[in-house]
Amino acid sequence: MAVKQELMTAEQLWEMPEVPGKQFELVRGELVAVPSPGAMHNLIAGLLYRLPLKARAEREGRDQEQAVQSGLG
Repeated sequence: MAVKQELMTAEQLWEMPEVPGKQFELVRGELVAVPSPGAMHNLIAGLLYRLPLKARAEREGRDQEQAVQSGLG
C-alpha cells in the first residue's frame, strides 16, 4: 500500500526552522533538499562577477584592481 504524503504550502516552508548547511525548496508541494553550490559554481560566479568590472576598467584605462578599489562595480 502506498503512503500518501501531505503536500506543503509556502507558508509552512517559511515557518520551518533553518537547518545549518541545508537548503530546501518546494516542488509541486513536496519538500526537496537542494544541494549546496560546488567549486565549479563558485568559479563561474566569480568570473561572471568580474567580467563587467574588467570591461569597465579597460574602457576607462585602469587596471581591474583599481576599478575594484574605487567601487566601479
